Amino acid sequence: NPIFAIGFKEKSEGDAVKLQATYNCLLEYIFGKSSAFYNRLYDSGDIFDLSPSFNISKQCAFVEIAGEAENPKKVYEEVKKEIQRVKKCGFDEEEVTVIKNALYGKFLRKLNDVESIASDFAGNAFLGGEFLKYGEYLLELDGKKLADTLNEGFCESTLSQVLPMETAGGEK
Repeated sequence: NPIFAIGFKEKSEGDAVKLQATYNCLLEYIFGKSSAFYNRLYDSGDIFDLSPSFNISKQCAFVEIAGEAENPKKVYEEVKKEIQRVKKCGFDEEEVTVIKNALYGKFLRKLNDVESIASDFAGNAFLGGEFLKYGEYLLELDGKKLADTLNEGFCESTLSQVLPMETAGGEK
């Protein structure tokens, strides 16, 4: 099956740790494995896997939604439609709270891994952020803050795909 990555150029200004918390919550809400969008596409067979992530450096920031699907172009169109739907309909505060709590629990578990802590401390220090504030920033999020981030971003996007090679017998 083809693999793909959908990229959205985002702004890298502001506190890097706060941006990571906001985008991680936002992406989990819209595209995470427990989201209605993910389950609809998975159940219909349109995707085999889908993994959203946010990446930031001093020069740039971007959202990547990577996965495996029979028809990556269809998934790309569905992703853009879902973003527009959420921009129009907004965020369910109860669902935002559940996702924040899940991400906060994941953050706390991460504190048990010395190597992970060191990596995150160093990475965020280079970006001018304070890694331990991640949990605090997560808990401050609400539907309005997520909506503001969604409405300010997710404009410029592109699709990259890797298609399987044909074998000599014409089979994939």
